[in-house]
Amino acid sequence: MALESDEWVIERDPYWHTGDQPLGRGNSEVWEVTNSDHNVCARKEIEVKDATGDKIKQIRKEIYITRTLKHRHLVEFCEAYYIKADQKFYLLLRPVAEMSLTGFFELLDQKQGLEPEQLKAYRRTMCSWPPCLFRALEYLHRERVRHKDIKPNNILINGEQVYLTDFGISRDIRNVTTSKTSGPAGAKTERYMAPEVGDGEPRGRVADVWSLGCCVLEICTLASGENSIEGINQHLLGKVRVGTRAPFFCDYPYKIFDWIMLLLESPGQDEGIRQDIQKMLQLAFLMLDPTPEKRVTATQLVDLLDNPGYFRSVVERSCQDCRNEISISPPEPHFVFREGEGGSVYIPKRWDLSAETENLWEVVKERWLIV
Repeated sequence: MALESDEWVIERDPYWHTGDQPLGRGNSEVWEVTNSDHNVCARKEIEVKDATGDKIKQIRKEIYITRTLKHRHLVEFCEAYYIKADQKFYLLLRPVAEMSLTGFFELLDQKQGLEPEQLKAYRRTMCSWPPCLFRALEYLHRERVRHKDIKPNNILINGEQVYLTDFGISRDIRNVTTSKTSGPAGAKTERYMAPEVGDGEPRGRVADVWSLGCCVLEICTLASGENSIEGINQHLLGKVRVGTRAPFFCDYPYKIFDWIMLLLESPGQDEGIRQDIQKMLQLAFLMLDPTPEKRVTATQLVDLLDNPGYFRSVVERSCQDCRNEISISPPEPHFVFREGEGGSVYIPKRWDLSAETENLWEVVKERWLIV
């Protein structure tokens, strides 16, 4: 499956690096590049020396998926080409992001050089990203594409906008009858993988919902201003972490639930975002249901946002284009949360719940949702 015969092969590279260090490294490097027309892009540089047929197939798939998907919160395809002398494949994308969500987390965790008002502004900006990402994921799934590797490193930040990126292991299901696959998970990021992926069971689009739910939980944690990513890790493990490997969310369903409840009870001191953090935690609870058949779908998440009333303040934090996309006549929401006194967020009692509680999520839903 040689690349030399493909139409994207060129002899001379029209772009060059603008700096000395890549924007990011993983299975491939990403560099900021420009050309003689002053076009600036992020370029993913993929080594293809000794590449197997499966590797070439994966590259072709990533190009096809990235080129055909168009959404304001997905990275935009510019062009792709292969240079035989370099033995590299180049995929050019926009925008050139300032950092990934991982980098943003680190910035807030370390707080180095940030004034209190700047930290407050950053935390408020973070709260605008989940509803935008919900719409991006709903678009992906509506286009019958599973991302399969949603994680903070694959969420890019540019200004106040957020973008999903890296469709290298995505699955295009437009010409198949089911979105589900089974067996070993293959390439994945274990920390954010859904329980059914870790167990090697059939998994579909709601596995993406779980992974994004983990990211939303981390966003809410840092937006509160009183917790850190390491705080989540220690809570999941029940002790100070030893070594560099972060715990996998799917291994600790009760600890996830307990962390959500703790944040609900103490969502921070910023009155401007306290209640929206609580409401996003409610959505994260639905996204992190360990049972895939009971887990909220991306479509249902958007329906919840589009219905006037309860989640409208969360929607108002999203970008203008997402606010303009609100459905005029959305279907009835699949989930309706009880409200507390005076329009506050209702927090269900949990003193009798533990890691041994059977069907924990269903028990909590009976207390939290209007059936």
